[in-house]
Amino acid sequence: MRALLLPVLGASLSLLGCFQSKAKQDWYRCENDSQCAAGQACDDGLCCDPNGGLPWCPSQPLLTGGCPDGGVTAAWYPDLDGDGYGADAQAAQKCAGPVLTPWVLQGGDCLDAPTLGVTSYPGAEELCDGLDNDCDGAPDDGLPGGQDYFRDQDNDGYGDPNDKRYFCLGPAGWVVNGSDCAPMDPFVRPGATERCNAVDDNCDGYIDNGVPGTGSDCVEGTRKGICQDGFSDCRAGALVCTQSLLPRPEELCNLNDDTCDGVVDEQPGCGGHADLLNGVGLSRSAADVGRATNGNGWGLLDGGYSCLKGVPGSTPEVFSQAGWTGQGSNTHVAWVERTDGRGWDLTKGDAGIHAQWTTVLFNPGDPPWAGLGQPAFLLCDENGGFLRIRYNAGGAATPLFVQDAGTFAYDEFIPLAGNARWLRGVSGNVDMTRVVRVEMIIQPNAKSGTPPPGFTTKFQKLGFETR
Repeated sequence: MRALLLPVLGASLSLLGCFQSKAKQDWYRCENDSQCAAGQACDDGLCCDPNGGLPWCPSQPLLTGGCPDGGVTAAWYPDLDGDGYGADAQAAQKCAGPVLTPWVLQGGDCLDAPTLGVTSYPGAEELCDGLDNDCDGAPDDGLPGGQDYFRDQDNDGYGDPNDKRYFCLGPAGWVVNGSDCAPMDPFVRPGATERCNAVDDNCDGYIDNGVPGTGSDCVEGTRKGICQDGFSDCRAGALVCTQSLLPRPEELCNLNDDTCDGVVDEQPGCGGHADLLNGVGLSRSAADVGRATNGNGWGLLDGGYSCLKGVPGSTPEVFSQAGWTGQGSNTHVAWVERTDGRGWDLTKGDAGIHAQWTTVLFNPGDPPWAGLGQPAFLLCDENGGFLRIRYNAGGAATPLFVQDAGTFAYDEFIPLAGNARWLRGVSGNVDMTRVVRVEMIIQPNAKSGTPPPGFTTKFQKLGFETR
């Protein structure tokens, strides 16, 4: 009766050209409840009465439970791939299996999909296809030649080490390399180029290492002097110019702003202290070394000593801010040295020592001063090496001190470089960038009888200058 009624009904509607609501007891096709009369439901393509009236719903249970014929419902499963098994998640209670779509009474299908799922259902033979054919939760298990594959969600050729499965044949989206440290980022993978972004782009365990362009020279314009020099570096995900040289505590004589203060080659680091009598970080002392020099003027040094400060058995003398007092016909040495652990760079070509003093000699011998090229100066480095300055403005190797008077006024600028009157001591090779002490040497001539000769020197100037 239904088969005859429906075609006739469809032809009638076509002739009328408009929809007419059907009586509640009539059967007609539908796709959803909205196409049915009020109070009716659409079940298996037919409008029906869900309350048990006519027409009965072919598969849908009554709203009050149970079935229109008095029977009970059963669990039915849609079977989209026609393998006789349906997906458990799609189960529904029905009074009968629908006709328009395939439903079965057997669940447990782990892949219910048209075509692809035909070979996958409980108890099926496992195939080498990357699928869980027998629905035991393990694809390709029990088959030879299989291996672990890793999920590659970002399609960069490297898989997630925490999402691993065993396949006989890896399916799409699965790879054998499971070393991806960022499974959702296609730009982050082993072998990728490291970028300055606070990310480990190449998955080597280090962030921003070996970023191309880092390490190259750069200039930081906000700094001064040598502190401007830097190298390109990646810090906190940004390329920056990292300072490569820190400021020195004092200048070297190298035409660079070593202290990064905007001034080049300034004292005291370059050229020494301008005032050795009052400079900060300096100490003064003097001693009678207890012996005289021999005829060539270097006898004290031939004994293995370099600068004279450390000669054993020396007798301390007075050397105050403005004066130096000594007694005896031995060699006398006064010195000024640095006490701050730093040194002077005396390599500047126009640097020199400016010494100005007045010496009064008491009880002089005849002649009053020993026949040496004095006064003499020693430059001493931190290792005890020295250079001796034997300087005479007239060019002769005779003493600058007069031989026939007890009082001598001395005022000379002594160049520290490019002068033939420099004489290198036996220890030699003083580091002129690390001079730490200046020594001054004088020697009265011997006198018979008592008292021995003595002297008092008053300084008006002692320091380094450039000219």
